[in-house]
Amino acid sequence: MYCVAYPAGAYGNFIGWTLEWLQGKHPVDYRPFANNTEFNSHAWTRVHPNNIEKACELAHNGILVHPMNYGDQSLQHGIQLLHTVYDKILYLYPELNDFVWIMNNWHSKTQNSMLDKQWMQDILKVNKQKWDGNDIWELREQLSFLLHDIFVVGSGIKEVNNLNKQYVKTVPISNIRDDFQFTVYDIANWLELEVVRNSDEINSLYSDWLQHEIFVNKDKLISDLVDATINNKNLVMDGLSLIDESQIQHQLRTKGYEIKCYGLNEWPKTTTQLRELIYETDV
Repeated sequence: MYCVAYPAGAYGNFIGWTLEWLQGKHPVDYRPFANNTEFNSHAWTRVHPNNIEKACELAHNGILVHPMNYGDQSLQHGIQLLHTVYDKILYLYPELNDFVWIMNNWHSKTQNSMLDKQWMQDILKVNKQKWDGNDIWELREQLSFLLHDIFVVGSGIKEVNNLNKQYVKTVPISNIRDDFQFTVYDIANWLELEVVRNSDEINSLYSDWLQHEIFVNKDKLISDLVDATINNKNLVMDGLSLIDESQIQHQLRTKGYEIKCYGLNEWPKTTTQLRELIYETDV
């Protein structure tokens, strides 16, 4: 019996459904996101308990579970608990250069408002901080300090290499994006599932999925915008989410730059404009 474990936003629903689809448990042309305006893979009947204890109690093959909740326990501890019931555990996770992607996924697929004060306060509870601001610039600044570290902990990335690979298969989500067919075949083979879908059918699923995934290349975009800002190259900054803006601010900080952000409710339109607002600091 196997389970699919993953942090929020790391495609556990999609891969969990795909593993069933590969075995012929869903029509070949059915897509779980086809009639879902949110374009995510939550629109199918699946078993998804809200904690590890419940996942062990239900003991369902292919169950979906988040092995950590806001870092209140270690990834290894969560995986070990799951292994008391599940013979094999698939763990999907973001690598460091996937974080802006998964941040945007996490937010959009939990349908929270980025400007919702309660949402921000919930995030801050993790670090036991208080926040009473209402302006966009204040929210962005707080996110720039907190989100990256929250995702480092919540993804369990520092523990991935220490998991017992005899019963845990770890798969970076970039493998889903960059080599989908090999990745799903490899997972199915490890789980000893009988695959009835052919190569063309799998490629068609991948194409349908990818066209809805608007965040898959966010990390490269943000990195390019940060480099352009530092090196005084002019790039247009269109359609950025507040998470994107906060991670530009975060990455600039890690490279020794701060933004004159007080009152900056409207983000600059170009990297040249942003460069006029940055100043060097001692890292």
